Amino acid sequence: MEEKIKCPECGTILENGQLECNNCDYKLRNYKSIAILGYVLSFLFPLAGIFIGFYLHSKYNKNGKIILVISLIMLLIFLIIPWASDINLSYYYYYS
Repeated sequence: MEEKIKCPECGTILENGQLECNNCDYKLRNYKSIAILGYVLSFLFPLAGIFIGFYLHSKYNKNGKIILVISLIMLLIFLIIPWASDINLSYYYYYS
């Protein structure tokens, strides 16, 4: 089941794939290129992915939530890997 989108101007429910409101003639943008950029940046630069995810989410784009989740997971991974590499295992090997 596809998600229904409301017009940001008048609140009319738009049909699937409709990029212009029939009630107030508001034109929705196609955020496909921004979503692609968001997916790429969410893996390489998670903070930039978070900003793009919030932007797309505020524009009622379904990719915004996915980009936010991926960015947060990657940010956690980027924070955990340096911390885990600082663990000194020589103590464990010395006393075992």
